[in-house]
Amino acid sequence: MPVLTATQYVVLFALASGMQCGPDLRTALLAAGGSNRSYPAFHQLTARLERDGYVRRRPLSTDRRVWFALTREGRKALQTTREFYVSRSL
Repeated sequence: MPVLTATQYVVLFALASGMQCGPDLRTALLAAGGSNRSYPAFHQLTARLERDGYVRRRPLSTDRRVWFALTREGRKALQTTREFYVSRSL
């Protein structure tokens, strides 16, 4: 069974290339065909990812927006989920 849901995977995949602010991350989720999540639902999603140790919030002193960064555990979960789906497609 995959470690991440499809929506969680898309969020972590977007963060794999570097930190993103909340609005940009939500836009990336929508562009990837993610469900049209309300801001409260998106906040719950990112809060669960943070609680599970996959992302961390990174406030910047020059910006009021919340920025998100992928953690080492998040990279592992991303890789494990990717390997699960690749092995099933063979």
